[in-house]
Formats: sequence, structure tokens, C-alpha cells
Amino acid sequence: MEQTKLTQKDAILSVFYVLGNYENSKGDLIDLESLTVGCFRLFKTKFSMEKFPEYPRVDRVYKRMNELVKGRFVKEFGDSTYGLTAKGVKFVQANRNLLESIKARSPDIEKNISDIKNQDLSSDEIQREVLKLKRTSASEKFSNNKKNDITLQDYLDYLKLDIYAQPTSFIRRHKRIQKISEKDPCLSELFEFMKSRFGESYKEIRKNAQSLMGD
Repeated sequence: MEQTKLTQKDAILSVFYVLGNYENSKGDLIDLESLTVGCFRLFKTKFSMEKFPEYPRVDRVYKRMNELVKGRFVKEFGDSTYGLTAKGVKFVQANRNLLESIKARSPDIEKNISDIKNQDLSSDEIQREVLKLKRTSASEKFSNNKKNDITLQDYLDYLKLDIYAQPTSFIRRHKRIQKISEKDPCLSELFEFMKSRFGESYKEIRKNAQSLMGD
């Protein structure tokens, strides 16, 4: 099946099927971010911005996911995680050309899927994310020898999280930001400083935040 004839619905379900390992097991739950990256990497023209094709269109995947949930092809489990239903699995399995289309789109399909599951980023993605982290208030204070002025809120802003985030989202985001920070010596040192000061686990950081708020 040519990519031009493949619908966004077809692409999402087929990527979901492969990413969630539904071929060999009952399948894994997939979060919206990982699914978006998978669709973007394997079907770029269908899930990229028009003016900035190097960036994915999250809204396209989100919109189609809502339709797939309503159509009972996919079930939402909360915290932006989803699983294929029996109907969704049968749809993909009955259209084997969907899976073949994925393999045709990417000769290193296994590496792509592995990278997405492990939250690995391309060199360009890492460079963009590093620049974003260097513009955070925590990084600016650290660079200006004002590390003792870094607050818990600075740490949360660095992680792009708040204390009300679900544990699974927190763990996934914390792991992602740590891997990116390790690519830059200064950010790596900053991340280790904030971890030691404010905590590393969800419970530690949540407890510190609540004590500051007097809860």
C-alpha cells in the first residue's frame, strides 16, 4: 500500500500494533507521545507540520485517537495511555498490507521501534532539546553561579512537569530529561545537583512540594 493511499487511521493502528508487540503477545499499552513519534518517524508526510516538516503534528494523532476510541478500535486507560481492543487487532490482522506498508517505509524498522520504546532520540532531536533545557531558569541560575537560588519550581519547570502529574507520566518524563541532560556536561551536572537537592523519585519530589505548600 502506497503511503499516499494509506489513511491516518490505517497508519496509527498499524504503528500501534507493531509498537505494542501485538503480533506475539496480548500487547502493551502505548502512551500518546510514543505513538506520535512512531507515526512521525514511519509516515513523516502524514504526521508532520506543513511549514516545519521536521516537527510532528501531535494534534493529528490525538484527533484520530479520539475517533478510534469512539469506534472501539482503541481503549483509553488514563494518563494518555492506550491499548488496542480485539476489534483493533482484528482490523490490522485482516489488512496485512498495513504491516507491510510499515516495513516498506523504513528499512531499519526494528531500530526505530526499539528507539521509541527506549525513548531514544535522534541527534537533531537531542540538539533541539538541549537548547530548550539551556533556556530554562534552572540552567540560567546554574550557569551564573547561583545554583543555591534554584527552587523546586525551577526543577519542575526543567522537567516540564507539575506536582499533580500522574506517577507514570512523571517517571517517563524524568527518564527522558535525564537522558537528554547527560548529553551535555553542564546540564548533566545541573540535573545531578537538582536530584540531590529536591529528590529523584515521584514520592520524594511530591513530598518536598507538599511540605513547601504546607499540605
